Amino acid sequence: MRRQLFRLIGLFILGLILLTCSFNQTQNSLQKVQSYPILTIWWNRGYYPEQDEALKKVVAEWQEKTNKKVELLFFSEDDILQVIIDALAVNKPPDILFSERAEYTLIPQWAWQGKLVDVSDVIKPVKNFYSDTALKSAYLYNNIESKFSNYAVPIMQQGIHIHYWNDLILKAGLAEKIPEKWDEFWQFWQNAQKALLQNNDNKIYGLGLPMSIYSTDTNVVFEQILAANNLQIVDRQGKLQIDKPAIRQKIIEILDWYTSF
Repeated sequence: MRRQLFRLIGLFILGLILLTCSFNQTQNSLQKVQSYPILTIWWNRGYYPEQDEALKKVVAEWQEKTNKKVELLFFSEDDILQVIIDALAVNKPPDILFSERAEYTLIPQWAWQGKLVDVSDVIKPVKNFYSDTALKSAYLYNNIESKFSNYAVPIMQQGIHIHYWNDLILKAGLAEKIPEKWDEFWQFWQNAQKALLQNNDNKIYGLGLPMSIYSTDTNVVFEQILAANNLQIVDRQGKLQIDKPAIRQKIIEILDWYTSF
C-alpha cells in the first residue's frame, strides 16, 4: 500500500458513435442542434474555461487543416447524459461524444449493445503512450458481435490521492514514516484518531472515506478497495458474480471494513 492510491483509468472517455437516422428536435435539451455538418461533437463542459478554449482551438486548427466543418456543442456534466440518451432514442447521436460520467455508466452498455464503432484503428498508432490500465478501460465487450475490442478512446487519466496533515501526525505522537502495507496503513490512521481524541481534539477524524449514493467518489474509492482485495464482482463477459457465495461473503467483509472507519 502506498500513500497515494492510483487508479489509472480512462475515467474520461471519448466515445465515438457513428449512426445515421432522422432526428426529432422536440426535446428541449436538443433544440439548439439545428444542422449536422460533416463532423458533430458533443463535449462535456470543463471545470475551467481554459479547458473549453483549448478544445475550441484544437477543433479550429483541424478545420483549417482539413477544410472540413465541425459543429462543436458543450453540455454541462449533469445534462450531457440525458442529452445523449435522448439522441440515441431517435437514432441521431453525434459523431463524437466526450462525457466524464459516460465512461462508467453508458459507454459499457452501448458497447455491449453494439451501438459503438470499433475504434482500434484510432488507438493503434498511439497505443504505446497508454498504460495497460487505461487501455483496458476502453477494451469492452460487444455482445452483438461476441467480441472484445476498443469501443472508446481514453484521453485522460485520474489519480486518487490520500491527503493528510503532517503536523497532526506529529501531534498524535506517531512516526513520520507511514506504513506501506495494507492493514498497517489503515490502522495507522485509526491510531492517529485515538491519540488526537485523547488530546481533546474531538473534531478531528483519522479518516474520511466517501459514502453517498450520489457521489462518484464513493464508487471510485470502493473499486480501489475491491481491487486491493483481488475481488472482481463482474466477469469478463460483463456478468455480475455477487450471487456466488464466496464473492458475496467477501463483499460483506469489505463493507464491514469500509464502514468501520
